[in-house]
Amino acid sequence: MKINVIQNIPAFKPQIRANRLPNLFAVQDDTFVKTTSFKGNEPDTSFQAFKKWADETDFISKAEDIIDKTGKILGSGFEGMTIEIPDNDNWVLKILKRSTFTQQKTKEPEIHEIKDKLPDLNIGQMIAYVKIPISENTTRTFYVLRKQKGETYGINTTKPTEFNRRNIDIHLKSLQKIAEMPYSTYKQLINDIVKVNDAGYVFDCYNPNNIMVDDENKRINFVDVYDSTFKNNINYQFSGILSALLDGEFGTEFLKSCQYENAVKLAQTFSDIIREKFDKAIQEKME
Repeated sequence: MKINVIQNIPAFKPQIRANRLPNLFAVQDDTFVKTTSFKGNEPDTSFQAFKKWADETDFISKAEDIIDKTGKILGSGFEGMTIEIPDNDNWVLKILKRSTFTQQKTKEPEIHEIKDKLPDLNIGQMIAYVKIPISENTTRTFYVLRKQKGETYGINTTKPTEFNRRNIDIHLKSLQKIAEMPYSTYKQLINDIVKVNDAGYVFDCYNPNNIMVDDENKRINFVDVYDSTFKNNINYQFSGILSALLDGEFGTEFLKSCQYENAVKLAQTFSDIIREKFDKAIQEKME
């Protein structure tokens, strides 16, 4: 079956930056930071492993302090913020803007499992949520995600109003890094997207920072997926990932508005390579 998603990329929406809670330390530039690639056997990041670790380390008693003070903020976006757990390379925490604090009576802290539909594929999925009573009638809720591997990709999701040497260099290096990935990397990525789609997950396609580049293992990973309540369209998933690989809205505005002719030509060359490999991998998968 021949398809062509390259001509059907949806219009990019401007991403609204999440409001930062006043008691949290500064966000690191609305991006995900580099996380070390695992060597040897993959660690057990299941709910059962997290629950065992939480019990052994008395995690619940430290959770609020991690959220409010000691945990490095790895990323922020439309829904909320992702926070690193100090000295832990298996999971991260996520606070959602909605329903973080609720009027609910909870006598004791509670850890609840979230069914992992893809236990053999790490897409930074949620595996648990935690409820902590903070007063007689108020409960705080946060989520536990599997920690993804790789280094942040792209610049940011803010529509560029001005091009400078720094963001141009970052944009070109990001495109070059993805363009130079072998074709096998793209095949693996397409396989992953199909698995994610079949499992009912949807990818946040408007934020290039949800792409994680794992140089060591020559993989393109992605994070920030959520359960869909409607039937997914695989073309939408393909288009979303491709738009992120091309650096989202920044990449679109760059090709249209940047006055640095040589830089634009270079960006176009890298973008064409990315499109060609991506499209070829789709066609091979769907034939």
